[in-house]
Amino acid sequence: MDEQIRKFNNQIRELLTLLENELPKNGMMDSMQRKFRLAVSVDRTCLIEETIPELMSYRDFIADGRIDELINMDWDEEVDKRVVDEDEDLNKNSIRDMIKLIKDIWNEYDDDQKKIIGKILKRLLNYSIKYQRAKINNQL
Repeated sequence: MDEQIRKFNNQIRELLTLLENELPKNGMMDSMQRKFRLAVSVDRTCLIEETIPELMSYRDFIADGRIDELINMDWDEEVDKRVVDEDEDLNKNSIRDMIKLIKDIWNEYDDDQKKIIGKILKRLLNYSIKYQRAKINNQL
């Protein structure tokens, strides 16, 4: 299980680095990097635990390599369905801003760059499934 957590966090780090290379000096990316480092230093399982539900929701897109379709779907409706808490408007706006940023970067990528992102997403999905299995097996 520890190996899956380490690999998952490394893939998140790689993904953030790729995005940051596209957006040097971007405040949102700086904030994401800081939040990543903080989350991993406080609880290294935090990211995988928080991300599993989303990865599972979109696993068919990821597993089938339909990343274009996933990224370019109507996210406003998805955000409205999923974000429900006391800071709802702030969270929705932040998520929408992040999605727009990712879409803009994605649309500038060539096929090779898109393949790299697709592979990272598949690895994240794979590691999260293995983590879930190990977690279940340890509870039995």
